[in-house]
Order: sequence, then C-alpha cells, then structure tokens
Amino acid sequence: MTRFRPPSIFIGRAHLACYSYAMNIFLNILLLIIANLIGFLSTSVVWYSMVIFKFVDIEAMAASGDEFQTKFIAGTLMVWLVCALLSIIAMFIKTKWKYVIILAPAVIPYIYGFSILVMLAGSASS
Repeated sequence: MTRFRPPSIFIGRAHLACYSYAMNIFLNILLLIIANLIGFLSTSVVWYSMVIFKFVDIEAMAASGDEFQTKFIAGTLMVWLVCALLSIIAMFIKTKWKYVIILAPAVIPYIYGFSILVMLAGSASS
C-alpha cells in the first residue's frame, strides 16, 4: 500500500538553482542596460546642469562651436561607447569586480564631460 503524498507547491532544489542562475543573469543584464542608458544621457545631463548652475556661458560656447562639438559632445559619446563595450565584455567575468566595470558607463562619461566642459569654459572666458 502506497502512502498518499500531496503535490508540493515548493520548487525543488534543482529548479531553484536554475531559477537563481537565470535571475542573476537577468539582473546583470538589467544593470547593464540601466548603466548604459544613464551613461548615454550623460552629455545632455552634464550640459544642462552646467548651464543651470551658471558654470558655463552659452555665448562663449557658441563662439567655440567646432571645438565644443568635437571635444565635448563627440568626446563624451566616444567615452560612453568605450565604457559600454567594456561593460558588455564584463558580463563574462566571474569575479565581483565585474560590477565595477558594468557600472563604468554610468560614472566615467560624467567625469569626462564635466572636466572637458570646465576646461572649455576656462579657455573660452580667457
């Protein structure tokens, strides 16, 4: 005589391990997308924050149009692009340092953009 066992509503250990691995991959991809989106918006965020806080004179930047476009806009987007490629490559790293590389597109373009804009504002005012 077999004993009646009610169906289990809990996930077994094998399914739980598979679920945990898939969830980690999903969260890493979500973190990658959010960090790259934040980094992509860095050009406009840096520009408008510097204009709002009066660190940059718009007329002086308009006078140095080509230098402003190549160094600030194109430069910031190129820095973001390099960081985005590195963050995609970091998805295949197994150590905890991969999160530093994945979050690089959210930080490094801002630092570059602020420094270039301060440099251009200083050279435009003199």
